[in-house]
Amino acid sequence: MFEKKIKAQMEAGVNGIFLVVTLGEASTLKHEEKEILIKTTLSITDQKSPVIINIAEQQTEGAVAVTQNVESTGANGLMLLPPMGYKATGFGDRTLYLRRLPKAQKKVIGCVFRTVAVTLLDVL
Repeated sequence: MFEKKIKAQMEAGVNGIFLVVTLGEASTLKHEEKEILIKTTLSITDQKSPVIINIAEQQTEGAVAVTQNVESTGANGLMLLPPMGYKATGFGDRTLYLRRLPKAQKKVIGCVFRTVAVTLLDVL
């Protein structure tokens, strides 16, 4: 079913494939599962379309590790979702997660998902 959906999107002319972008699987899949999704998608698309993966870990160190790991699998870009189960308490606390990730990776973070109501962090 996964392959069928990716192929349908490619046939419809999408400019890129975003993987695990919802609020559930992005933070619950294991590193190995994300790797499988990236590699499978790159194979299905024959690398003709960028594959972007969402980083949505609950802790900064975990997000740094995932970021570095998914880059080595061939993902073309990253989407960043601040931790969902976390309510920031101060400016430094709120921005640490967002400041650490760009330093941990070489690829461009394509977008940052705003979740102000949940995280109390407005990234704009």
